[in-house]
Amino acid sequence: MPGVVQSEYKTLPITILGVDPVAEAQISSVPAKLVEGRNLNGLNDDGVVIGKNLAERLKTEIGRRVILMSQGADGLLAQQSFYIVGIFDADQGFEDMYVFTGRSLAQQYLGLDNQISQIAFTVPLDTDLPMVMDRITAAAPDLDSRDWRKLSLLLAAMDTSMGAIIYVWLGIMIVLMSIGIINTQLMAVFERTQEFGLMRALGLKPKMVLMLVTMESALLIRLGVLVAMGLAALTIWSLRGGIDLSAYAAGLEEFQQGQELFPVINPSDYIIFR
Repeated sequence: MPGVVQSEYKTLPITILGVDPVAEAQISSVPAKLVEGRNLNGLNDDGVVIGKNLAERLKTEIGRRVILMSQGADGLLAQQSFYIVGIFDADQGFEDMYVFTGRSLAQQYLGLDNQISQIAFTVPLDTDLPMVMDRITAAAPDLDSRDWRKLSLLLAAMDTSMGAIIYVWLGIMIVLMSIGIINTQLMAVFERTQEFGLMRALGLKPKMVLMLVTMESALLIRLGVLVAMGLAALTIWSLRGGIDLSAYAAGLEEFQQGQELFPVINPSDYIIFR
């Protein structure tokens, strides 16, 4: 629900989220980003979890009281005081926007009985998303069912453009590597003219000489690919703890990105680009 939060010093606009803490942990990274206090205990928890930057703007802290205000189901102003039980650290925009509290308590003070406004869940593979959306739409045609690409057009556009940029970058790298391989092979052939002449003198046919050079090139390329795959896997494994980008935190927050990068490599990537 859109609303406002009021401390002793300031009043700011926010979005109030009444959540089931157990279910929320399955789709949200906020519980893992708590830097102070605790997460919500249950549906009836009368505490709130707020962002670090929001706490600084409100000049408040753990254990202090804030008042949440929003429009109730009857159209009148609904408000209730909550104690801050947890503070999370995410990007600045997210910290300033969302305040979490127990779902049942939020429903009670807003006069919503047992009504809910959103059911969110994750799909293991992005390729399964269209099929899952079709099943949801067929099962609940009266509900407004939308995937993340329609809910966040900016992120969807960024995801599409980044995918295109990666393939363009890979294409450029493949062309450059091909030039290097061709140059190396040409030099290797020109330097072995006497060897090839001896083979021809011993009775080896021209197509056999060509096949020999082709097989040598294929074996060298395959060996290079295997070594590169092994080095890539070793590099990813060594960075499994994440890459700290806190030095660029201010710039990353503009794009709503975190301060740690966790590189991941999928076995299918080897098959696609091999």
